This record gives sequence, structure tokens and C-alpha cells, in this order.
Amino acid sequence: MNGPRDRSEPADGSGGRGGDLDRLRVAGEEYGQRWGWRTAVDGGVLYLLLPDNLVAMVARVGTAGEILGLLARRNLEGPVIAVPGDPERWVFLADRAATPPGTAVAPVGVDLIDTKVSLPPSTTPYGGVRWVRPPSAHRRVPDLLVVLAAARLTLS
Repeated sequence: MNGPRDRSEPADGSGGRGGDLDRLRVAGEEYGQRWGWRTAVDGGVLYLLLPDNLVAMVARVGTAGEILGLLARRNLEGPVIAVPGDPERWVFLADRAATPPGTAVAPVGVDLIDTKVSLPPSTTPYGGVRWVRPPSAHRRVPDLLVVLAAARLTLS
């Protein structure tokens, strides 16, 4: 027989994260309504479930800042997410709809992700996930080949 439940722990088994989970679910619904994005909450993290037309290019913060600068000078920047860690990484959302299969090869120093990425307001052990460049109705998501070209120029 189990002993009495500690009254400071919620009965929902969330370990006290119920408010955080609600906040993440609400944020996920807002992303869905505003941008048409499918999201999921798993393990206390809000994820963007990348659709077939989106991919994420991930780079360390220093390199990522240079890539973003190159894209911004050409007015080609799109949504960028900062994910704290050791090291911090920036996630560039890119449109792969116009990219022929097999042509998107990431240079050494960056990775491509096609499944899911963390979204604000998630929190990692290193801090809060945040927007470096939030999505904008006035700025389209750049083509993947453009983002990869900026990464190649930065890393060469």
C-alpha cells in the first residue's frame, strides 16, 4: 500500500509542471492558429512538427550569427530559434518545397532536421528557448538552398 500523497504535488502526475504544460499547450494552439503549424508537447517541451515543406538547419550560435547576418544583408532571413545548450544552437526554418530531392547537402558544421524542433516558450536545463527572428507575415520562409548557400559561404 502506498503512503499518502505529498499535498504539494499535483494529483495529475505533472510533478508541479501543470501550469507550464498548460502554457505550452496554449502557445502551441496559437502557433497553429497564426501560422498553421502542427505542434506537440512532449516531456515539458513544445515542438514544431515539421511539415513536408519545412526543414530546420541547425548551427552553433557564433556561426549562426554570421549566417543570419549574411541572409539579413540580402533581406532573406526567415524565422530563427535559439535553443540554449552547451553550446547554444540556432535553428533556421527553411522552405524545401522548391529543393529537388538529394540536392540539399549540409556543409560540415551544420545539421538538417526534418522531424521536429523546440519552440518558445519551452525551457531547457540551460534556459528558455527564444526567437532570434520570429516568424512574420511580411517575410516569407527562405528557400533551403539559400540558407545552405549562406552557411557554405560563412563556413568557407
